[in-house]
Amino acid sequence: MDAVLVRPSDESTRHAEKLFVSAAERGFGVALEGLVRLDHSICCFVFAPDDAEDAASHFVAPPITMKVRNPLKSAHEANAIQWWAVRRILPAKNLRRALQFFGYELEGRDWTKNV
Repeated sequence: MDAVLVRPSDESTRHAEKLFVSAAERGFGVALEGLVRLDHSICCFVFAPDDAEDAASHFVAPPITMKVRNPLKSAHEANAIQWWAVRRILPAKNLRRALQFFGYELEGRDWTKNV
């Protein structure tokens, strides 16, 4: 299956809002990148650069940079069993590939700081 699975949650929404506010306060800018379409919504990735050099190397300008993937893929909302299976069964290389899908060299940084 080559579909993009997402599992929206209130927790991830709160984390994204907190990250956005924190990054905006630091003054290096924030990037919102539209990744996939889920029903009538667009799921976004929030990227908070570590410093001015990180912002410049990823084309992030204050206060906000909006990017949208082209083409914008469709996503499916995973149920609990699908999500468990994806997280437990797929090899670690798939997680690294998923992180590379987001870009921003997430595989080499603390990706929990970005959503």
